[in-house]
Amino acid sequence: RRLPKRGMKIFSKVGRKKHVYQIVNLDDLLKLKAQKINSEILFKQGIIKKKDIPIKILGRGEFDKKMEMSFNMFSKSAIEKIEKAGGKVIFI
Repeated sequence: RRLPKRGMKIFSKVGRKKHVYQIVNLDDLLKLKAQKINSEILFKQGIIKKKDIPIKILGRGEFDKKMEMSFNMFSKSAIEKIEKAGGKVIFI
């Protein structure tokens, strides 16, 4: 009878590396008073826990502030809401 080798890993359908993002919604960003927002500002405010993990902005909630945001990923609805409010989206 054959036995499997030790240490065998099962990979998901997406591939070998799973992309992990910290999720932030637009309604969480309404509390901030800064015009330019990046990961350092979110870390200082306590919205995210780690600086080195990429951040994805989702479009939950209403958004009406003019802000310049620079993050790794944005959802389509978040981009529409930010640009509609007069803000700017920058991909890192």
